[in-house]
Amino acid sequence: MTLIRFDYKLPYGDTRRPVLVAHLRRNGQPKRVTFHVDSGAEWTLVNGDLLAPLGFEPPPVAVLKAAKTRDRLEDHHALAFNTAIGESVIGVRFDVLLSIDNGPSDIDIGVYGIVVEEEEKQLKRNLLGRDFFRKVQIVGFDDYNSNIYLSGTIEGGPFGPP
Repeated sequence: MTLIRFDYKLPYGDTRRPVLVAHLRRNGQPKRVTFHVDSGAEWTLVNGDLLAPLGFEPPPVAVLKAAKTRDRLEDHHALAFNTAIGESVIGVRFDVLLSIDNGPSDIDIGVYGIVVEEEEKQLKRNLLGRDFFRKVQIVGFDDYNSNIYLSGTIEGGPFGPP
């Protein structure tokens, strides 16, 4: 039998879904964010209203919509995403440091801030995707007890003491 040692045991919080509370920091400006852990999401996505408080000003929506092709969007560090209900939205990538409450800190990660014209097209929840899992080698879910377990290394270095 193989035994896996997890460095962190983090409760889901006040929900029965895998949710983690984190702080995003860019240029010294921290912002508290609740993330739904989504192993089906390739990238970490955040609601566009988090961009300004983190000191990030994306290109105007009209410029991003005019880009249309993947190559032209990448010129703006952007990607098009399809939501679960089939709508297309554009996310602009920016680099932040992510620190999980009571867990690992200062994870260097790029997140995509969703840029929309109409507020109703904004994300209903922030998603912590598989790009996060690539930074944290082992992620375990205990749905029965509502816990997430994290372990492993970040960019070759240990998390440090739990």
